[in-house]
Amino acid sequence: MINKRAIENLACAGAFDSLNSNRQQVYLAAETLVRQAASAATERDAGQFSLLGGNSSGEHEDIRLSPVSDWPAIERLQHEFEAIGFYLSAHPLDSYQNLLERRRVVSYAELPRAVLGGKRGRHWPGLWLPSRRGLRKREVVLPLFKCRMPAVYSR
Repeated sequence: MINKRAIENLACAGAFDSLNSNRQQVYLAAETLVRQAASAATERDAGQFSLLGGNSSGEHEDIRLSPVSDWPAIERLQHEFEAIGFYLSAHPLDSYQNLLERRRVVSYAELPRAVLGGKRGRHWPGLWLPSRRGLRKREVVLPLFKCRMPAVYSR
């Protein structure tokens, strides 16, 4: 059996995107989905079927989810990162691609070539996020690793 928290994490990670691309709708329906799955498993195990339209062919009716708008893109990415630990579908810095190119920011893929070519003073994009370890400590999110790395910020 699967629990509510597992459904919520799977929804945040995008596991149901091919069935329903509205992640918030699936996330909010996690309890309903768990209840429906438990009911179907109980009926299957007992060899019983609902008198109101159940059949023995294994087909089940579609579950109706409450209409709700999806999370904004940045919030969707935040939930995705919290669920699986990295950005899978996109990255928060993707919308800044043109600005990063104008500023001659070096990507991870270009870094060895830039260093070997003697280019100095290049920039590397990242997001500074608060860390749970303290006020002066931060985690920097590097878009090309698509992960968090610990860093210490000092002035």
